[in-house]
Amino acid sequence: MTRSQSISEPFEEIALGHLDDLYRAALRLCGGDSRAAERLVEDAVLDCHRRYRQYAGRPSPRLWLLQSLFRASADAPTVEQDPVLRALDLLPRPRRDAVLLVDCLETSSAGGAEVLGLSPEAFAGLLAEGRRDLLKQPGIDAAAGGIS
Repeated sequence: MTRSQSISEPFEEIALGHLDDLYRAALRLCGGDSRAAERLVEDAVLDCHRRYRQYAGRPSPRLWLLQSLFRASADAPTVEQDPVLRALDLLPRPRRDAVLLVDCLETSSAGGAEVLGLSPEAFAGLLAEGRRDLLKQPGIDAAAGGIS
């Protein structure tokens, strides 16, 4: 984004403070494709900027930005490289998103539920099912210490 397309300073401060987390999440969502991840982050940040007035001082700007990223990723292409990323790609999307949020991005379960717009109970169920299904995938070792 060029300076001529400058976004408001308060929004810029919020977004810049979370770009690393957004990129890390996007990289996972895009299967390690850095160009696709960059485009996904750009789409999410632009979406948040357009909806900045709706932000209205929500308690967690990180969760708000991640929520936009996950919305923008609905049609993002994935690239199968790493066995864990391949295994994650095989999970149904809601389960994959729950596992990514908690195990890869270290978001709390409550935060993950907020990002996906679910009740904490529903999110906990998706997370448990996603972890269970992930561990059933060939090449995934439960003793390896998680997926992050």
